[in-house]
Amino acid sequence: MRHLDLESLSCFLEVVRLGSISAAARSLRLAQPALTRRIQLLEEQLGDTLLERHRRGVVPTETGRLVEQRGRDLLRNAQELRDEVTSAISKPAGVVRFGFPPSVGSLFVGRILADCIGRYPDIKLHLVENVSPAVREGLIEGSLDMAIMSCRAGHDSLRCVPLFHEQLWLFASPELWDLGDGAVPLSRIGLRRVMLASFLWSHFETKLPLNVIAAVDALPLAREAMLANAGYGIFPFSALEREIARGELHGAPIENLTVSRGLFFRKDRTTSHAMRIVEKLVDNQVGALLKGGQEMYQHISSDDYIV
Repeated sequence: MRHLDLESLSCFLEVVRLGSISAAARSLRLAQPALTRRIQLLEEQLGDTLLERHRRGVVPTETGRLVEQRGRDLLRNAQELRDEVTSAISKPAGVVRFGFPPSVGSLFVGRILADCIGRYPDIKLHLVENVSPAVREGLIEGSLDMAIMSCRAGHDSLRCVPLFHEQLWLFASPELWDLGDGAVPLSRIGLRRVMLASFLWSHFETKLPLNVIAAVDALPLAREAMLANAGYGIFPFSALEREIARGELHGAPIENLTVSRGLFFRKDRTTSHAMRIVEKLVDNQVGALLKGGQEMYQHISSDDYIV
């Protein structure tokens, strides 16, 4: 087999993404015959047909699907190698795709972005805010480089660096709230209707005596339901801190119940220089959070997390 041409591979992936050679030629700013020749060159190098043509465009063959899957990893690794060399000989550079749930985003991700822009302008952060299951899937599939999640959201292919505990709170509308002031023991929640974040439900389902009426991925939906007096909600404090401050919701910490946050990476991926810098920026923000003296956030070791 002749050496694999990465430029032709990149062209092939764009054709697959758009499902059309003509559309890919426009996207790549290439003449269509030149793009067709690039695909033919790749097929010659690999010794098999990669695309099937039909009325609406093109689709990858079985071999083409394999090349698409492996090719994206290959191009990403090649770009990371370029970035790593650039960092080694000049200043830190590269793209870091960083995922996190909304509650973490409101804590300190904005400050990480500002710090990165100010100190490392050649590191480009691609920030992805999504619910924990989607963040976890993105990390496993390789569309994210690193992510903050619950420490219990792990997977055999991931490694976790524990960051901090966050206090879980019980929330409700002021009209519905009837639990007084101060921390709430689980036993006092009783049969009250409770909504949970989905990632919490998977851990609590068989462990806690709660009347769970919904497991919710979309925090805005849970917020609207609580404002409509549909029930109580159990979420990390940071998820609804602003609503508490504005008086839209009432809440209190749940005694002895926390969620642990960790920074996750793929075990089989090399950590680039840019990723290590972003990890340090995360560590700095966590340190500042823990030094702030708020009881909602606590130090964590590798084996003491609850959720």
